[in-house]
Amino acid sequence: MIAFQNSTAPIVFLLHVVNGVIDELEIITADSTQIDADSIQLEKVEYEVNQEVVMKK
Repeated sequence: MIAFQNSTAPIVFLLHVVNGVIDELEIITADSTQIDADSIQLEKVEYEVNQEVVMKK
């Protein structure tokens, strides 16, 4: 998911799933600057699911 911010670079959330289990949640800014967790804005977000790794039943 990408959360677009008004005054800073977008914040990127990457959820890593290995063998159907959450392995890691990675949260970074698009320009590698420090994240101020108290001021993250979630009004404008985009998300994508990688269909190549979605588990089929």
